[in-house]
Amino acid sequence: TILVGLIGMFIAWTITRPVHHMTEVAEKIIGGDLDQVVQVESHDEIGVLARTFNLMTRKLKQSMEGLRKSEEKYRGIFENALEGLFQITTEGRVLSANPAMAHILGYDSPRELLSSVTDVRRQIYTDPGDADKLVAIILERVEAFGFETRLYRKDKSKIWVSISARMAWGDAGDFIEGSVTDISDRKHAQEDLAESRIFLDEIINAVADPMFVK
Repeated sequence: TILVGLIGMFIAWTITRPVHHMTEVAEKIIGGDLDQVVQVESHDEIGVLARTFNLMTRKLKQSMEGLRKSEEKYRGIFENALEGLFQITTEGRVLSANPAMAHILGYDSPRELLSSVTDVRRQIYTDPGDADKLVAIILERVEAFGFETRLYRKDKSKIWVSISARMAWGDAGDFIEGSVTDISDRKHAQEDLAESRIFLDEIINAVADPMFVK
Protein backbone atom coordinates (compact mmCIF):
# COMPACT_ATOMS: atom_id res chain seq x y z
CA THR A 1 0.00 0.00 0.00
CA ILE A 2 2.82 2.37 0.88
CA LEU A 3 4.59 1.51 -2.37
CA VAL A 4 1.43 2.12 -4.38
CA GLY A 5 0.95 5.41 -2.56
CA LEU A 6 4.50 6.49 -3.29
CA ILE A 7 4.13 5.57 -6.94
CA GLY A 8 0.87 7.54 -7.09
CA MET A 9 2.52 10.56 -5.51
CA PHE A 10 5.39 10.36 -8.00
CA ILE A 11 3.01 10.14 -10.94
CA ALA A 12 1.00 13.07 -9.62
CA TRP A 13 4.18 15.08 -9.14
CA THR A 14 5.39 14.34 -12.69
CA ILE A 15 2.01 15.54 -14.00
CA THR A 16 1.50 18.58 -11.82
CA ARG A 17 5.08 19.89 -11.97
CA PRO A 18 4.93 20.85 -15.68
CA VAL A 19 1.48 22.36 -15.12
CA HIS A 20 2.80 24.47 -12.25
CA HIS A 21 5.76 25.46 -14.43
CA MET A 22 3.44 26.54 -17.24
CA THR A 23 1.43 28.58 -14.75
CA GLU A 24 4.57 30.36 -13.56
CA VAL A 25 5.65 31.01 -17.15
CA ALA A 26 2.18 32.33 -18.03
CA GLU A 27 2.34 34.80 -15.12
CA LYS A 28 5.73 36.07 -16.35
CA ILE A 29 4.41 36.43 -19.90
CA ILE A 30 1.45 38.44 -18.60
CA GLY A 31 4.02 40.63 -16.85
CA GLY A 32 5.63 41.36 -20.22
CA ASP A 33 8.46 38.80 -20.39
CA LEU A 34 7.85 37.06 -23.74
CA ASP A 35 11.14 35.13 -23.71
CA GLN A 36 9.77 32.45 -21.39
CA VAL A 37 9.80 28.79 -22.52
CA VAL A 38 8.25 25.74 -20.87
CA GLN A 39 10.92 23.03 -20.57
CA VAL A 40 9.00 19.77 -21.02
CA GLU A 41 10.49 16.97 -23.10
CA SER A 42 7.85 14.28 -22.64
CA HIS A 43 5.70 13.07 -25.54
CA ASP A 44 2.49 12.62 -23.60
CA GLU A 45 -0.44 15.04 -23.37
CA ILE A 46 1.51 17.31 -21.03
CA GLY A 47 4.38 17.48 -23.50
CA VAL A 48 1.99 18.31 -26.36
CA LEU A 49 0.40 21.01 -24.20
CA ALA A 50 3.82 22.45 -23.33
CA ARG A 51 4.94 22.57 -26.99
CA THR A 52 1.66 24.20 -27.96
CA PHE A 53 2.15 26.70 -25.16
CA ASN A 54 5.65 27.53 -26.41
CA LEU A 55 4.37 27.92 -29.97
CA MET A 56 1.67 30.31 -28.80
CA THR A 57 4.27 32.29 -26.88
CA ARG A 58 6.48 32.63 -29.98
CA LYS A 59 3.51 33.73 -32.10
CA LEU A 60 2.55 36.26 -29.45
CA LYS A 61 6.10 37.62 -29.36
CA GLN A 62 6.14 37.95 -33.17
CA SER A 63 2.77 39.70 -33.13
CA MET A 64 3.90 42.12 -30.41
CA GLU A 65 7.09 42.86 -32.33
CA GLY A 66 5.09 43.55 -35.49
CA LEU A 67 2.76 45.81 -33.52
CA ARG A 68 5.70 47.68 -32.02
CA LYS A 69 7.22 48.27 -35.47
CA SER A 70 3.85 49.44 -36.82
CA GLU A 71 3.46 51.85 -33.91
CA GLU A 72 6.97 53.20 -34.48
CA LYS A 73 6.22 53.67 -38.20
CA TYR A 74 2.94 55.43 -37.45
CA ARG A 75 4.61 57.56 -34.81
CA GLY A 76 7.31 58.57 -37.30
CA ILE A 77 4.69 59.56 -39.89
CA PHE A 78 2.69 61.42 -37.25
CA GLU A 79 5.67 63.32 -35.87
CA ASN A 80 7.23 64.21 -39.23
CA ALA A 81 4.12 65.00 -41.29
CA LEU A 82 4.09 68.43 -42.92
CA GLU A 83 0.35 68.77 -42.36
CA GLY A 84 -1.10 69.40 -38.94
CA LEU A 85 -2.60 66.20 -37.55
CA PHE A 86 -4.98 66.15 -34.60
CA GLN A 87 -7.46 64.16 -32.55
CA ILE A 88 -10.18 65.96 -30.59
CA THR A 89 -13.35 65.03 -28.78
CA THR A 90 -16.69 66.15 -30.22
CA GLU A 91 -16.81 68.63 -27.32
CA GLY A 92 -13.59 70.27 -28.50
CA ARG A 93 -10.93 68.92 -26.15
CA VAL A 94 -7.60 68.20 -27.87
CA LEU A 95 -6.50 64.59 -27.42
CA SER A 96 -3.33 64.66 -29.52
CA ALA A 97 -1.51 66.85 -32.03
CA ASN A 98 1.68 66.54 -34.02
CA PRO A 99 4.50 69.13 -34.15
CA ALA A 100 3.19 70.55 -37.46
CA MET A 101 -0.20 71.21 -35.85
CA ALA A 102 1.45 73.04 -32.97
CA HIS A 103 3.57 75.05 -35.41
CA ILE A 104 0.56 76.07 -37.53
CA LEU A 105 -1.14 77.44 -34.42
CA GLY A 106 2.01 79.14 -33.16
CA TYR A 107 2.80 76.86 -30.21
CA ASP A 108 6.30 75.64 -29.40
CA SER A 109 5.28 72.01 -28.99
CA PRO A 110 2.28 69.67 -29.02
CA ARG A 111 2.54 69.51 -25.23
CA GLU A 112 2.12 73.28 -24.94
CA LEU A 113 -0.84 73.16 -27.33
CA LEU A 114 -2.58 70.41 -25.35
CA SER A 115 -2.01 72.15 -22.04
CA SER A 116 -3.12 75.57 -23.31
CA VAL A 117 -6.19 74.70 -25.37
CA THR A 118 -9.10 73.09 -23.55
CA ASP A 119 -11.89 74.15 -25.94
CA VAL A 120 -11.00 74.55 -29.63
CA ARG A 121 -14.42 76.01 -30.42
CA ARG A 122 -13.94 78.92 -28.05
CA GLN A 123 -10.15 79.33 -28.16
CA ILE A 124 -9.14 78.40 -31.72
CA TYR A 125 -12.00 79.20 -34.08
CA THR A 126 -12.49 82.87 -34.91
CA ASP A 127 -16.12 81.97 -35.57
CA PRO A 128 -17.32 79.28 -33.12
CA GLY A 129 -20.21 78.64 -35.48
CA ASP A 130 -17.76 77.16 -37.99
CA ALA A 131 -16.72 74.58 -35.40
CA ASP A 132 -20.37 73.63 -34.95
CA LYS A 133 -20.83 73.36 -38.72
CA LEU A 134 -17.80 71.09 -39.12
CA VAL A 135 -18.89 68.78 -36.29
CA ALA A 136 -22.42 68.65 -37.72
CA ILE A 137 -21.08 67.62 -41.14
CA ILE A 138 -18.90 64.90 -39.63
CA LEU A 139 -21.71 63.56 -37.45
CA GLU A 140 -24.00 63.42 -40.48
CA ARG A 141 -21.56 62.18 -43.15
CA VAL A 142 -18.84 60.59 -40.95
CA GLU A 143 -16.20 62.71 -42.71
CA ALA A 144 -15.55 66.16 -44.16
CA PHE A 145 -13.05 67.33 -46.78
CA GLY A 146 -11.58 70.76 -47.46
CA PHE A 147 -13.59 72.66 -44.86
CA GLU A 148 -12.20 76.22 -44.95
CA THR A 149 -12.28 78.43 -41.89
CA ARG A 150 -10.20 80.93 -39.94
CA LEU A 151 -8.35 80.07 -36.75
CA TYR A 152 -6.56 82.01 -34.04
CA ARG A 153 -2.87 81.39 -33.49
CA LYS A 154 -1.32 81.62 -30.04
CA ASP A 155 -0.58 85.34 -30.54
CA LYS A 156 -4.23 85.90 -31.62
CA SER A 157 -3.27 86.53 -35.24
CA LYS A 158 -5.64 84.89 -37.71
CA ILE A 159 -4.93 82.30 -40.38
CA TRP A 160 -6.97 80.56 -43.04
CA VAL A 161 -6.92 76.75 -42.92
CA SER A 162 -8.42 73.82 -44.77
CA ILE A 163 -9.60 70.97 -42.52
CA SER A 164 -10.28 67.38 -43.50
CA ALA A 165 -11.54 65.17 -40.70
CA ARG A 166 -13.54 62.06 -39.92
CA MET A 167 -15.25 60.33 -37.05
CA ALA A 168 -13.19 57.70 -35.27
CA TRP A 169 -13.86 55.23 -32.48
CA GLY A 170 -11.59 54.11 -29.67
CA ASP A 171 -11.64 52.38 -26.31
CA ALA A 172 -12.16 55.73 -24.58
CA GLY A 173 -15.11 56.68 -26.82
CA ASP A 174 -15.78 58.55 -30.06
CA PHE A 175 -13.47 61.29 -31.28
CA ILE A 176 -12.64 63.30 -34.41
CA GLU A 177 -9.30 62.97 -36.17
CA GLY A 178 -8.02 64.83 -39.17
CA SER A 179 -5.52 67.14 -40.82
CA VAL A 180 -5.10 70.91 -41.10
CA THR A 181 -3.37 72.81 -43.92
CA ASP A 182 -2.49 76.49 -43.69
CA ILE A 183 -3.95 78.13 -46.82
CA SER A 184 -3.42 81.74 -45.74
CA ASP A 185 -1.11 82.55 -48.68
CA ARG A 186 -3.63 81.23 -51.20
CA LYS A 187 -6.49 83.09 -49.54
CA HIS A 188 -4.54 86.35 -49.45
CA ALA A 189 -3.62 85.92 -53.10
CA GLN A 190 -7.29 85.38 -53.96
CA GLU A 191 -8.26 88.48 -51.98
CA ASP A 192 -5.58 90.54 -53.75
CA LEU A 193 -6.78 89.24 -57.11
CA ALA A 194 -10.39 90.13 -56.25
CA GLU A 195 -9.34 93.64 -55.22
CA SER A 196 -7.34 94.02 -58.43
CA ARG A 197 -10.35 92.98 -60.50
CA ILE A 198 -12.56 95.49 -58.70
CA PHE A 199 -9.99 98.23 -59.29
CA LEU A 200 -9.68 97.22 -62.96
CA ASP A 201 -13.47 97.24 -63.38
CA GLU A 202 -13.59 100.73 -61.89
CA ILE A 203 -10.96 101.94 -64.38
CA ILE A 204 -12.80 100.32 -67.31
CA ASN A 205 -16.09 101.85 -66.21
CA ALA A 206 -14.46 105.23 -65.79
CA VAL A 207 -12.88 105.08 -69.25
CA ALA A 208 -16.20 104.04 -70.79
CA ASP A 209 -17.97 106.95 -69.12
CA PRO A 210 -18.78 109.69 -71.69
CA MET A 211 -17.82 112.34 -69.14
CA PHE A 212 -14.33 110.81 -69.03
CA VAL A 213 -14.06 110.97 -72.85
CA LYS A 214 -15.03 114.66 -72.87
